Amino acid sequence: MNHETGRRPETRTKEPFLTTLSALSSEGKILLYLLMKPNTAYTEGNLVHLMHEAQGPKPAWLMSHSTIETHLTRNLAPAGLVETTSSRPKQYSKTDPNSPQHIIATALGGTLLGLSMEYDPSLRDVWGANASPGKIESVSIRCAIYKALSRLSGFPPIITLGQLAEMIEYSDSPAELAIAHIISMGQADVVSYQISPMTNERTVYQGNTGRKPKKDTRSRLIHDILLSNEPMTAGEIAQVTGLSPQDIEKAMLVLVRGGYVIPVDLSGTQNFIVLNGKQRRFIRTLAGIITRFENEDPTILTIGHDMARRIANDSRKVSTLMQKAHEHSRNSRHLPAEVVQGHILTLLTSETQLHTIDLVIALQELGIVLSPSSVRQHLQMLKSSGVVGRHAVGMGDLWFRIS
Repeated sequence: MNHETGRRPETRTKEPFLTTLSALSSEGKILLYLLMKPNTAYTEGNLVHLMHEAQGPKPAWLMSHSTIETHLTRNLAPAGLVETTSSRPKQYSKTDPNSPQHIIATALGGTLLGLSMEYDPSLRDVWGANASPGKIESVSIRCAIYKALSRLSGFPPIITLGQLAEMIEYSDSPAELAIAHIISMGQADVVSYQISPMTNERTVYQGNTGRKPKKDTRSRLIHDILLSNEPMTAGEIAQVTGLSPQDIEKAMLVLVRGGYVIPVDLSGTQNFIVLNGKQRRFIRTLAGIITRFENEDPTILTIGHDMARRIANDSRKVSTLMQKAHEHSRNSRHLPAEVVQGHILTLLTSETQLHTIDLVIALQELGIVLSPSSVRQHLQMLKSSGVVGRHAVGMGDLWFRIS
C-alpha cells in the first residue's frame, strides 16, 4: 500500500480556529461577513440590499431575509464575529474589527474564496452540510482527513478506511466518524471512495461501542454479537445468526454507513479511497492552508487579507462565487421527490427499522436537510406505494423497507 507509515497521528486542530472556520464554511457566509463594514449597524433588509448590490448589474443570487438571518444567528454570531446591536429594529454589526479573531477570519475568508475560485468543489462540499460553530467536530474530522490524505505517496494515492483511521487522532474509534464524511466527500467528487461487497471474505467487522442501534432488530442483534466477540467476517456472522448471506450483506451496508460497525479489510485492497490528479492537488493545497492557519503564519494572513479585499471589491468575482454558493446551498426542499425517496430506500432495508428522526439525521449526513414532517411525508408516499412499512411503537413510528 502506498501510504506513508510511521507518522504520528493527527492531533486535534485548535478550537478557536475551528470555530471561525465552521462559521465561514460556505461562499455565501464568507461574502456576507467580508462585505459588512466595521462599526456599522445593519438590518436584515440592509444586508439583503448589500449582498445584491455587491454582485453588480447581473446578480447570481438574491439572498432572502431568512437566509441572511440564518447565516447571522447560526454561524457568524455564535462564532463571535457579529453581534446584535439593536432589537427594534433588529440590527447587526461586526464585533471589534481589530481583534485577533477578525484578523484571522478576514484572511481565512479571503483564502477560502480564492480556493473556491481555483478549484471545482464548493466550500459546502469541502466542509460538509452540518458545519457550524455549534458543531466544530464535523470540521475538525474533515481537517484531520485532509491532512492525512495530503501525505499519501504514490500515484494514484490509495488508502483504505482502516488505514486512514490509523493516521488520524480524533476519538477512540475514528473510523465510524470518518466513513460518513468520506461518503459525502465522494458524492461531491472531493475524493473517490468505493465500498466493496459486504460479504468479501477478507473483510472483518467490529462493533462500535460508542454507537448502538436503538431497537431490537436484526441489525441490533448483529451489533451485539460483534461487541461480545472478536472481529468477524460476514460468513462467520451468518453462521452465528442463521441469516442468509444476502441478509447479512444488506444489514452490514446499513450498519457500516450508520457508523454502528467498523469494517476492517485484511487484504488492504477493498473499501478504499483513491485520489485522481485534480483531487490530489486540491487536497494538498487545502491541507497546506489548514496547517498555515493553525500556525498563524503571518505570510498567509497578509495574502488572505489582500485576497479578501480584492474579491469583495470585484462585483464579477462576487457574483461568480454567489452563483456557486447558490448551486450548492441547502435547497433540499426543492429536490425531486424521487431523489429524496431513493436516498430513504437506500438507508432502509427489510432488516433495519428506523425512527423518522434517525432518517432525518442520516439524510443530513448526505447533505439533504429536511424537517421530520417532510421526511414523514416522503415515507407516507413510499408506504402508499407498498415499498415501505411502518410499526407504531411508543411515541413514534418505526419504518422498514418491504422486499
